[in-house]
Amino acid sequence: MDAEVVVIADQKGFSCLPAMDWTLSLILSRLDAGKAVHLLLCNPDLIYPVGSGRYGFTAGALASMLSAVLSERYPELPDPIVPLGKPHAPIFEAARRRIGRGRLVMLGDQLATDIAGANRRGIDSVLVGTGLARRNGPNTDVRPTWYINSLADIDPGAA
Repeated sequence: MDAEVVVIADQKGFSCLPAMDWTLSLILSRLDAGKAVHLLLCNPDLIYPVGSGRYGFTAGALASMLSAVLSERYPELPDPIVPLGKPHAPIFEAARRRIGRGRLVMLGDQLATDIAGANRRGIDSVLVGTGLARRNGPNTDVRPTWYINSLADIDPGAA
């Protein structure tokens, strides 16, 4: 199989190592043949909470692995990974287009992606404490507009 575009996303139910091996082989064979390949990253988060005290890798971690291999094998090439998810502009621009003139609020559990991305674009943000970020974690320069302990704190009738 061949593909000019590879979407890097995480999905339950796929066998990670064989899928990554296959994807890497596809990318390397294209680049070795002098063909372009575009890698679209849906979500640059590295990890996510799976359950109480348990975490899983996300698409960002998979993309980091591919990027490391590509930069070692082809140091002269720019990184072919195009990040689409937060904190990068495309996802926020799409939200702004869809909402129009209304007020946007980013609800997220990670300071480095959810909250930082919103802050860079002048969007209010809510950090949810049940996710990965700690309220006063190592990224102290990134601050949400609001903080809630959990999604259970949201009163849908209050709006």
